[in-house]
Amino acid sequence: MENSLRNALAVFGAVFLIAIFFLPAYFIGRFYFLLVALYLMALAASDKLKLGKAAERAISLAFLFVVLYLIGRKEGDPWNFVAVGILVVALDGLKGYISRREKNEGSSNPDEG
Repeated sequence: MENSLRNALAVFGAVFLIAIFFLPAYFIGRFYFLLVALYLMALAASDKLKLGKAAERAISLAFLFVVLYLIGRKEGDPWNFVAVGILVVALDGLKGYISRREKNEGSSNPDEG
């Protein structure tokens, strides 16, 4: 019984994430599906050429900003959407920096733990 509940939650989570990923299609239209195809092909090429995580992150950020710009253009002010995207990416980067710094400080101090 517990396993079937876990499977149901996993399916629900996957469907929810897929729906969120394709939600911009409502605002942008069919062009979004072309963008998704280009995004996935770019990620596949990056993986095949072994360009590394930095290239994959750059591709994902470019996709994010293009989608935010197109949604904003549809709503009337694209640069507000791009500014919010920049803020979210900056906060995510700051969170990662702080997390790595705390991890490094914790591992380099032999007196703790």
